[in-house]
Amino acid sequence: MSSSMNGGDHNYEDKHAGNFPTCRICMLEGTSDNPLFHPCKCKGSIKYIHQLCLIEWLQSKHVDVTKPGAGMVCSICNHPIAFQTLYDESMPEKIPLLLLLKHSVFKIFGKLNHYFKFTLIAFLFFIGIPLSWNIWGKLYTATVDDFSFPSNNKWYINLIYGFERNIPKNPTTTDILYQLVINYRFSLLQILMVLIVHAIAYLQYDMVVREPIFNKMILHKIGPRFSKQELAMQSLRERFPNMDPNDISMLINALNRQRQDDPNEDDTSEDEQEQNNFIVNENNDEPQLAN
Repeated sequence: MSSSMNGGDHNYEDKHAGNFPTCRICMLEGTSDNPLFHPCKCKGSIKYIHQLCLIEWLQSKHVDVTKPGAGMVCSICNHPIAFQTLYDESMPEKIPLLLLLKHSVFKIFGKLNHYFKFTLIAFLFFIGIPLSWNIWGKLYTATVDDFSFPSNNKWYINLIYGFERNIPKNPTTTDILYQLVINYRFSLLQILMVLIVHAIAYLQYDMVVREPIFNKMILHKIGPRFSKQELAMQSLRERFPNMDPNDISMLINALNRQRQDDPNEDDTSEDEQEQNNFIVNENNDEPQLAN
């Protein structure tokens, strides 16, 4: 089945000028397989156009050429563009019944295949994952317990009932379905709790990372990697910025020797050590060793 436009001109070769007209869209000449048409009243170099180029241009304008009565006009001369469907000469007047049944069956199976895929995916996601979660949990428990199942002859019963001692010897289909519902509910609660814990952990991590003090701790390397001596020197530099660094080092060394000479001295915090080892002279803002 092919399509042709009203007003099409298949004899598009301009013999008198010695030039071949080209398509206004792709600027290519016409061929026997892809001839040029003039569907509107435009003249000159924009007179002709390929059918495929015209359809592509109309689709870019969001015009559906398959719908009858679609408003299609030339954007230059505003002449309405009409399409006419041409059928093969050997085409029968009626569609063969066998061909109709064949295409109908393929269409039905295509729809069923589409819905079956989505149904299977939904079943595996909402039913299969929770039940698989429950079964794997029972297998892990059995591994820890040396595979000592209550019922050693029926593994599928153990995977359904787990380590319950009151497993029925010959459970009915109703009993198995009821136990599967219980397992499904328990697995959903477990999955929900795991998701909540991970969400809380992520939010807590995000809250910590967003705090300004976190970046300061990372950039300034504030943490257990600093020794007590380095922290004391840093504290002195911040409190007495005009003090000579050599004097600070000598003062810290003297404090360390004093601490080594007194082994009975209790361990105190950094602030308490500074208060016990330093006396600040308010007049000259210089630290002095305590007597």
